[in-house]
Formats: sequence, C-alpha cells, structure tokens
Amino acid sequence: MVTIQEQGGVAYGAGVAAKVHRELREVGGVLPPREFVLMDRAAIGLGSVFTHLNAKINWYKMFHDLIDDFDESKLAKRQGTVLKTFDIPLAN
Repeated sequence: MVTIQEQGGVAYGAGVAAKVHRELREVGGVLPPREFVLMDRAAIGLGSVFTHLNAKINWYKMFHDLIDDFDESKLAKRQGTVLKTFDIPLAN
C-alpha cells in the first residue's frame, strides 16, 4: 500500500504546477472546460484530506477493480440512450 502522495508534499506540488505552467506557455495555453475549476479544487481538497489522514490504498487494485468489467459496447449503448433522451447531437 502507498500513500496518496509520497513525494515531497507542497514543494513537489509547486514544482509540478510550475512545470505545467511553463509548458502551457510554450504551446500557447489551453482553454479548459468550465467544469475544470470545480473538479480541480475537489481533487486538490480530497488529496489534501487524504494526505493529512495518511491514507493508504492499493492504486493498482483500485484501478483494475474499476476497469475489469468494462464493456465498450455497453458504454456506447448507454451513451446513445442518454444522447437521444436529451436530444444531444453526435460529435463529428
């Protein structure tokens, strides 16, 4: 089991953020979706809580538990149903 963040805490996060910022400037930036701010803050907040609690998890097992029964055709069928229900056109 490993903790959610084993590398350097705040200093590590600041370094990663600086690297991402620098590389985004090089490529001319990006326009994230509106939902990004909410999801980013939620992820940072939860990560902070888990770090504070010294939470540990088997990330490999968790990931594989999530994808083991993945079926692309079932996903496509569910997405098609939702798109039709809400009259959302298919992306080109």
